[in-house]
Amino acid sequence: MLLDQMEEVYCRLSLDLSIIEVNLAFCRMSGHCHDELIGFRFRLMVPEEDWARTSGRLLTLTPQSPMILLEHRVLTGDGHIRWVRWTYRGLFSWVGSLTEYLCTGLDITDQKNTEDRLEHLHTHFEEVIQKRTDELREINRQLFQEVSHREAAEQQLRLTKYGVDNAAEMILWTDQYGIVTLINRRGKEVLGLDIGESLMTYIERNYPERTQWQELWELLVEDGPFKIERMILRVDSTWFPVEMMINHLLFGGREYSCFFVRDISERKGYETALQGAEEKYHLLIENARDVIFRISIQPEFNIDYLSPSIELLTGFSQDQFYANPVLVTQVLNEQNYRAFLSYLDDPRIFEGPTTVRFRRKDKSWGWLEVSVVFIRDDQGCITALEGIGRDISNRKNGEDEIRLGA
Repeated sequence: MLLDQMEEVYCRLSLDLSIIEVNLAFCRMSGHCHDELIGFRFRLMVPEEDWARTSGRLLTLTPQSPMILLEHRVLTGDGHIRWVRWTYRGLFSWVGSLTEYLCTGLDITDQKNTEDRLEHLHTHFEEVIQKRTDELREINRQLFQEVSHREAAEQQLRLTKYGVDNAAEMILWTDQYGIVTLINRRGKEVLGLDIGESLMTYIERNYPERTQWQELWELLVEDGPFKIERMILRVDSTWFPVEMMINHLLFGGREYSCFFVRDISERKGYETALQGAEEKYHLLIENARDVIFRISIQPEFNIDYLSPSIELLTGFSQDQFYANPVLVTQVLNEQNYRAFLSYLDDPRIFEGPTTVRFRRKDKSWGWLEVSVVFIRDDQGCITALEGIGRDISNRKNGEDEIRLGA
């Protein structure tokens, strides 16, 4: 019973990797029933390239080091592939010989998919940045090639100046002393600098504890172009994140530093949103066997969300509850429903986990342990409630049996 209540998948394997025992979580993941899995070769459920890595690690198990942690894929009965984080533990006899494998695992398919999407987004951002950087480098390359031809150089200079001035990024050049020799319109608007002013003064005024101009210049000369991300200060005294590509250039016998500064506020906001969504998703995964719900009270009674486990608990599907919110009152017995209405008048009654009785679709009764948080509007009125319910029917039935036996 304890194994079947585990959220993690569990199986025992013989030395030839035949399945000896599995829990319900393993059956759900694989898409096979318990009887179909017993005696089945676990090896056949693992893709060839993953097994090549896994089998070698299994050979390293010893009584002194009986456990390893691996991540590999598993083929399900419907042809899909799931990623699982496995813990393999070898069971040894008293003389130290390996007798069985005990395996537990956590399904991390959605986490892997999220990581893949983040990697794709990261690659996309890098490609866009590289593309824009290459475009600007090409403009500079063309300018330097044509500088010996006065007429062509003047025309190219006008075109380049127009492109730089109207670029969405901040672009500025300084000499080795930090004096601005070129800055586009965007740079002037954001930083409040102009040609002839000192970038050294701006940096040392706003970053006295971090960066001195001379240190930055020496790093640029010694190590060449580099890219950094940091917060910078606008002329209106607000901070925002940027990505800076800094080059050291020689032109006309003089040394310059060239800054391409891109505002990455939108990207950072998107990354933060993705991280927040991932954290919320992990919370749902960790409580997958429990019933997670949100119910609106005002302006009307409505079920905003029910986790899929509600069907295992009551026999009614999510869609049935969404289509008919009053079904909640039919599942709860009359006493629990009247108590629920009283909680809305005085929610302090509902502090801590509360046990309620419910009726399943097949007319059998069960017990649920519920923890609820009340959501209020600006006037303090309850508008919704969120909570988690855990099926404790087995525990209650066991207590009743013990009480009757006594």
